[in-house]
Amino acid sequence: DVSIFRDLVIAKAIHFASYDALCWLQFDCDMHVQHVIDPQGNTLLHQIAMHPHALRFIKTLGKIELNELRVEERLEVRLHCRLNNNRKSWLEILVDRGNIKALDAALSPNQGLGWSLARKSLLNDEALRLLQDAIKKSRDNVMQMILDSFVKFRTTSQRCSQCMDEVPTEKESEDVLLEDTLLPLKGGKAEQNAQLIARFYSDWGPASKGRFGCDPATIMRLGYSELFILFWKADARIFKNQRCLCKNRDFFWKSRENREEFCQPELADIEGRGNVHDNRKPRPD
Repeated sequence: DVSIFRDLVIAKAIHFASYDALCWLQFDCDMHVQHVIDPQGNTLLHQIAMHPHALRFIKTLGKIELNELRVEERLEVRLHCRLNNNRKSWLEILVDRGNIKALDAALSPNQGLGWSLARKSLLNDEALRLLQDAIKKSRDNVMQMILDSFVKFRTTSQRCSQCMDEVPTEKESEDVLLEDTLLPLKGGKAEQNAQLIARFYSDWGPASKGRFGCDPATIMRLGYSELFILFWKADARIFKNQRCLCKNRDFFWKSRENREEFCQPELADIEGRGNVHDNRKPRPD
């Protein structure tokens, strides 16, 4: 019976938070560790967060998420902030243990898992509220500062994605986008919030290495005129040099217009137009 030895080896790999050791157990020894859940409902991340070397594992995950570290075989670690039987996420366990460095690494968009945890599908509002309560209870000012910074990043990231998603799953009405409760683009703070979102895109969009699927051209493609005017006034540079097939062009719109439908012949068969797309530089009225 090798089960005792197996459990001891897995426990040791989790204790030392060794990504390489866990990969070896998972892929070379056929021991299923990546989706392990103990009787208390603790996932792999819960169990690693309980040990002093959690920072090592979280930083490795962060480098992999940010494409700064390439591995031959990758653990399918569920970053979802699932609650255990005590209704605690793995982030709360880091707070309970006072592991400030590991919490900072987990919530950092620069070197950690901040981009992944900014998605509601991984860190929902309930899990975030419980994390906020845990940090408030701890009375740790550094942890509070780390969380406040992450919440601002998460809110602005979600708002920017909502307005400029490269591949929107469904087209929301422009009024819904303007009247968001977190960063409204209507009312007295509309211009300030638009500047905040535009600055966020300028800081993170071009250098995100694919982590940030936003494109200001989406606003034009979907015909959101009020949003376009608002963001243009906030920072027109975000609309410059959009990805296109032609050089030195700011905008590249694909026209789906049937030009054979014009009643005036001179507006139809224009030489060179055919399937060639117009290059336009719109200006707000």
